[in-house]
Amino acid sequence: MPRHRKDGRPIFPILGAVEGDPSLDPPASEPTFTQAEVASLVAREKQQGSRAGVNDVLAKLGFDKIDDLAAFVQSQKDAAAAQLSEVE
Repeated sequence: MPRHRKDGRPIFPILGAVEGDPSLDPPASEPTFTQAEVASLVAREKQQGSRAGVNDVLAKLGFDKIDDLAAFVQSQKDAAAAQLSEVE
């Protein structure tokens, strides 16, 4: 039996719908987060992005680890210092 609106017009059910179907229930309330939880989530995302950026630069320069890049840079500085001392 169809329900009726306040003005008396009938409300027809959606075809295929079953009264009591849980999918017809109103959605549950949205989850809430504290400011500390949001700050923690944002900090974690920022760290992940930072690591991804560093790994991208390392890959473009042909290094596997940051230590390899640091060793290369130090060897270049040492070579430049040795070359300057030879010139003098």
